[in-house]
Amino acid sequence: MWFHFFTGNHNAVGRLTLIDMIEWVETGLQELGHYVTIGNKLAPDAINLIWENSRHGHGKSLQESGVVYGLVCTEVPDGSGFNWRRDGTWAERWEAFPEIAEGAAFIWSAIEAPVSEYSRFCPASYLEFGFSERLVPFEARWEPEHDFGFYGILTPYRRAVLEKLSRYCGVRVSPVILSHHEMLRFIAQCRIGVCLKQSLEWPVPSFTRFGRLLHFRRGIAAEYTPIQTRQSALVPAARPNDDFAEFCLERLNGQWQREADGAFERYRTLMPMRQIMEQLLDETILANTKVRRATAAIPNASRIEAGATRNKEEERLELVAEEGDYNIIRIGGHYLAVARVLGPVHLLGPIDLAYQHITDRQLGDLILVAKTREDLEQKIWETTEQPKLLSEGAVYNIVQFGKRYIAVARALGTVDLVRERVGQRQLGEIILVAHTLADLEQQIAARWSGAAQ
Repeated sequence: MWFHFFTGNHNAVGRLTLIDMIEWVETGLQELGHYVTIGNKLAPDAINLIWENSRHGHGKSLQESGVVYGLVCTEVPDGSGFNWRRDGTWAERWEAFPEIAEGAAFIWSAIEAPVSEYSRFCPASYLEFGFSERLVPFEARWEPEHDFGFYGILTPYRRAVLEKLSRYCGVRVSPVILSHHEMLRFIAQCRIGVCLKQSLEWPVPSFTRFGRLLHFRRGIAAEYTPIQTRQSALVPAARPNDDFAEFCLERLNGQWQREADGAFERYRTLMPMRQIMEQLLDETILANTKVRRATAAIPNASRIEAGATRNKEEERLELVAEEGDYNIIRIGGHYLAVARVLGPVHLLGPIDLAYQHITDRQLGDLILVAKTREDLEQKIWETTEQPKLLSEGAVYNIVQFGKRYIAVARALGTVDLVRERVGQRQLGEIILVAHTLADLEQQIAARWSGAAQ
């Protein structure tokens, strides 16, 4: 299937807050062999995934567009609104939600409790944020420098808790919402991540925060919440009457690394993201007549049929060997050597992209292409300059290569889309190159918030 993550209903800051969740869902879908694209325009030939942020008229315009769409809901319905919030746009979001939900083909809820309520609109299921080797970051190898760390939206409740906690122990707090790259570096530098509710009434632990810390093998000091998830059950949490500062210090003074390693292994065993996503699709899409009726009229419907695979020999990607600093890959009639620091081999996508780009030598020795394996191994032997992976992000892996900084897209979309991009803008936003890290991050930010592919 082809899934398109539509981000046009969020501003730049809102899109930044979605990166975590998008990476998880993208990973689960891609591990099942599905195509994923991201943009702020709807994709008529895809199943559009929309992170709920509705306003009056949004539902009507979506239904008039004729696109197939599902909602990803991450807020807590409190009976007469979301998140016990009535300020700003929260009241309108609640009032407009039924209109957008009624036109949805399915709803994935990141919180389990509202699933039954959402089911009155369309098939709904619980979206958990499980484990994937692809989500274990490069930065997890770093040795942490600080005892405690907290990042995220600083609500008044969280500020009060952190102020009290800082009287007893040093807590590194980010005063702003971090970019994905900054967030990974922040987590890596702290031994224990502090997990706080958004407000006094907040009932559930943060699924992305727990997931990140578990993937990092970092300690977790979690505030008490009345509802526990499979994620949060993997680590001890404070009890209702515990002094939270004392609880945090107990985590630090205990065998926090041993506990974190154990939680990591349980997470990997009990909650594989591939399995979670497979069940989610079974419950909401595979037998969904609304999806089938809508996609039947799409000219390119073959691209989004269940289990769509690339059967053409020239588009098959086969890992032949792992030699030294390179993965040796065969695609059709070509052999590629991909520097292992670029990350997993699923980054590559179609051969024409890698081959066209490497002919002008912009990437130097990060990706080598040859007609025979013997020629490829000769190129590897001649390689001297060593690239360095700086971070693995939601959308890009960032690599330093000599005096250049390079961002390699993790999800390249469908074959047709990639070829169209290459033809129109050469590499477009697939591979970005800059001479400074700041310039590269600026390019990434511009692509992320720019028009859809």
